[in-house]
Amino acid sequence: MYKCPACGAGLTFDPKSQQLLCLSCRNKYDPEDVENMKLDQAKENAELAKGSYEAVAYKCSHCGAELITTDETITTFCSFCRVGTMLDRKVVIKRKPDYIIPFLITKEECEQIYVKRIKKALLAPKSMIDTQEVNKIRGIYMPYWIYTFERNGEVNTSGKKYSHRSGDYVYYDDYSLSTHVKAKVQGITHDATSSFWDRLSETIAPYSVSKKKIFSPAYLSGFYADNEDLDKNVYSEDCEQVAENHISNKLGKDKVYSKYGAKPGVKMEEANTELALFPVYYLATKNRTGDRISYAVINGQTGKIAADIPIDFKKLALVALVLAIPIFVLLNFLFTFNMPTMMIISILFNIVSLCLLIHQNKKITIRENEADDKGLQHKIAIEKATANDEQQSSLDEKEKTDKKNKTKTISRTGQLVIIILMFIFLPIMLEVGIVAFSIFTAIFPTSANLILLGVGIIALISAITWMIIRKTKHPEKDTSIYKPIIGLMLTAALFCIRPASDIYYYVTSFASIALSIISFKNTVNKYNILTSRKLPGLEKRGGDENA
Repeated sequence: MYKCPACGAGLTFDPKSQQLLCLSCRNKYDPEDVENMKLDQAKENAELAKGSYEAVAYKCSHCGAELITTDETITTFCSFCRVGTMLDRKVVIKRKPDYIIPFLITKEECEQIYVKRIKKALLAPKSMIDTQEVNKIRGIYMPYWIYTFERNGEVNTSGKKYSHRSGDYVYYDDYSLSTHVKAKVQGITHDATSSFWDRLSETIAPYSVSKKKIFSPAYLSGFYADNEDLDKNVYSEDCEQVAENHISNKLGKDKVYSKYGAKPGVKMEEANTELALFPVYYLATKNRTGDRISYAVINGQTGKIAADIPIDFKKLALVALVLAIPIFVLLNFLFTFNMPTMMIISILFNIVSLCLLIHQNKKITIRENEADDKGLQHKIAIEKATANDEQQSSLDEKEKTDKKNKTKTISRTGQLVIIILMFIFLPIMLEVGIVAFSIFTAIFPTSANLILLGVGIIALISAITWMIIRKTKHPEKDTSIYKPIIGLMLTAALFCIRPASDIYYYVTSFASIALSIISFKNTVNKYNILTSRKLPGLEKRGGDENA
């Protein structure tokens, strides 16, 4: 802990003044001066002066998270899992990062940024902006690798230019272009910890690396830091590609290359990699059942925010109802809502619900297997290399599942739009549905209907039986996709029977729509799964509420 030279009280780093502030006597000190004073007092500790620093490490009792700080405060709450308490306090010697970007935004400013973002999300649960919840935002320094790439040599490429036309032939002259390139790209960064998900870290980027300072533990006063657990090689190829694209695009804009339509490819080489700590405000919010966590992170230098925001189903239902009523009334003047239209509505509802559920199940599989995060995948690979034969087989199977499910997916915003449109704009398709209904009844005569009816009843009973058995034997298994399937089967069976009384049509239509609404709620629940993570396990790191 850094103590005030005047009164001996603890010092805290103040983002506004960029100095250490004594909360007792209100004196301010330059972090580097205070660090030099401390080093002078500890000359006998060679490791402390040469590349290490002394810190206090805490460990979360639930998720095994380790937290580093220079303060001697007693930590109480893990910011990553929101379940355990920080225990096992011990003094450790840690490697010094090369640089640090100090916090420029205060916690109060960060809270305002967060509240403003959540208020824009009209469907967010009210609990997310509860005062007690917002107060749990914590400042944590995340480790980052800073890459530098260079190229000093020849770059060869080819180009062509229009020469002349002769009859039906167009002639081009080919050229070989050679350029000596001397380029250097600095400041390409990526996080160096598997506890910071790639999507979140990439969303709040970039940081202004030119504002970095030589690392001093004094900057950690009042904040916490996570340790790097990813080698610099994990993201080096990705960052190298960024550097190569930058130089290639810049070179391609040269008038000579433009003249001959050449697209140069510049191969960069890694020249240097340095470790730094970047400021991040972190907030974890548990869902109502307490088994999942949604994260919000804010760039402590620029204020850029990334947040996983779940949907409050009651709010969504209310908004959809308010928007759907005027549209329904308006379309009522254009369409007649009768038995066929009700059938078409039920079919469309169930088809859209089924497609959304299938898509979301694929995306959830990717998320739950951590297949969307390269850092975590690297960690899994390391665990795989040290696993025994039985564990190896399990990990191989998991890897195959991950590769199988790496398909193109719709963004969460796209899913939300589809969900809302599903209840608002489907009446527009009624006229098309009525025509389709007429064509269907014309294609299938009475004789064929009897065969279809038998097949439909068998399929319907089989689907319901299979769903009940699956849910009974495996309560944790998802059976949501069976609801729209059963709804479609009910409607198809009615098309085959075609009873004389309209009451059968209306009852079946309402039952089918009810199943689609239930599956729609399942769709919202799955959307909320995609905006959250499972509670961190023992392999994850954590933070503290007192940061």
